Amino acid sequence: MARCHRVLTARVPCGRLSGDTRDREEPDISADDPGGGAATDRGPAATAPPADIEIDRDEAVTITWIDGHHTRLALADLRRACPCARCQQLRRSGRPVWSGDPANLRIAGAELVGAWGLGLAWNDGHATGVHEWSALRASCPCGACR
Repeated sequence: MARCHRVLTARVPCGRLSGDTRDREEPDISADDPGGGAATDRGPAATAPPADIEIDRDEAVTITWIDGHHTRLALADLRRACPCARCQQLRRSGRPVWSGDPANLRIAGAELVGAWGLGLAWNDGHATGVHEWSALRASCPCGACR
């Protein structure tokens, strides 16, 4: 699994999140790998992995989908939408998932999780949620998607 230890503003082809400053080979998850680039078998709502992910650790995550559509998601929206069990429990109880200052929020790390999602680590220490491609696509705030 590709890992990103130092996420900077960069365009990263989906299947490889880079930015690791250590000298080592990172596996490249691509369409040639079994399950690497194809839609997962997670049911009818499965969404194929994107063509490209641009991570600006201070501002937003921009995803370019295979059909050419672009989804730009603000960091605060992604943090509030965390799909981990703890954040889901907070939402069910009516409590806020995150209520920090968006100006101070940063992505500390990112990793591809199999062929079905993006794991984000935040500068507030939270790092357990995996954002599935289908949820990221469904949360696109653009006029064409709303």
